[in-house]
Amino acid sequence: VYSQAKNCIFVTLNEGFCGRAARQRSAKPCTPVRIWSEPRNRPNPSGWGFLFLFNMKKNFLYLLLVLALGATTAWFFFFKKPTNTLSVEEKNFTVEDTASVDRIFFTQKTGASILLERQQNGTWTLNHGGEARIDAVDIIMETFKRMAVKSPVPINALENVKANLVVDGIKVEVYQKGEKTKTMYIGSSTKDFKGTYMMLEGAQMAYIMYLPGWEGYITPRFFLEPSEWKSREIFRTNPTKLASVSVEYPTHDEDNFTLIQKNSLLSLMGKSGPALDADTSLLRLYSTFFNGIHCEGYEPNNPFLDSVVRSTPLMRIQVSGSDGKKTTVRFYPFFVNTADVAPKDPETGKYTDVERLYFYREETKDFGVMQLFATRAMFKRFRDFRKG
Repeated sequence: VYSQAKNCIFVTLNEGFCGRAARQRSAKPCTPVRIWSEPRNRPNPSGWGFLFLFNMKKNFLYLLLVLALGATTAWFFFFKKPTNTLSVEEKNFTVEDTASVDRIFFTQKTGASILLERQQNGTWTLNHGGEARIDAVDIIMETFKRMAVKSPVPINALENVKANLVVDGIKVEVYQKGEKTKTMYIGSSTKDFKGTYMMLEGAQMAYIMYLPGWEGYITPRFFLEPSEWKSREIFRTNPTKLASVSVEYPTHDEDNFTLIQKNSLLSLMGKSGPALDADTSLLRLYSTFFNGIHCEGYEPNNPFLDSVVRSTPLMRIQVSGSDGKKTTVRFYPFFVNTADVAPKDPETGKYTDVERLYFYREETKDFGVMQLFATRAMFKRFRDFRKG
């Protein structure tokens, strides 16, 4: 009953309920109970409050309380987004200005390491030595710029992921204009191979990273095998800066020749001296073949390396530039272990791959494989340049 005089509501319980309550709690018989009152400065009530009395077990109340606390905790840890400055910095993996990156160093606790340094002419060097693969460097730069956070690592896996990153992960240091600007740890893939565990140095959280629009994980892009980073360019001599090309066939010396360029004029020397009837147009075409010859790959751990290098090569070629730089490469048959993919060599009795060759670069002691289509044009003989 609402009492306007006292600005309140009274509820009177029925006799049966009051009797039970009195017997159970030794309470007095039921009397009206005030369950809502209007503030004194507001004479006209604007809302109603209702009190529902239930005879419920205490265990049910405790269960509701536990469920509410559990739901709140789950929401906080799994759905609440970080808003503080530290959290934002901890997931700032990207490098926007890749043009200013001039040094990249990554290493692993196994001792393997790769150092890439940008040169003034735009090329990159590998471990203070030869030239690095520009295509592999470009992939690293793309990764720095495009990678994004997929999600934080779940709390229940965070400590294990962080430990694995520090112990087994690849540590990557990025330098811009001579200053180290970022250090990150790159770990293994997620179970679906669509994310990569990563963490910034000094961070408290680890994250699952990905490349938008690309399926796979990032780790393989940061390989630590130096031979995989080495430039696969074997010959690179501009035709205008070519001094000579000397070709030798150890088992057929009548096919040996030397192409010479002096004052932009080309001449041909053979076993018996200069070739007066050489076709200069063919010589000019041949001189252009050495401005970008690439190998398929390096194989420093090939079990046949020593035996191949000690054998007689098919051909030895030396390219000299006007700057005095020389590149000398020997070519050998590429042997395979089965007749299913290659014919048998009648002289050696071995099966040889007709599409590939082994090569050995004398100046750098590089050993690897080249595809025949990339070298076929270089396999010319003295008589191939004769007119008619």
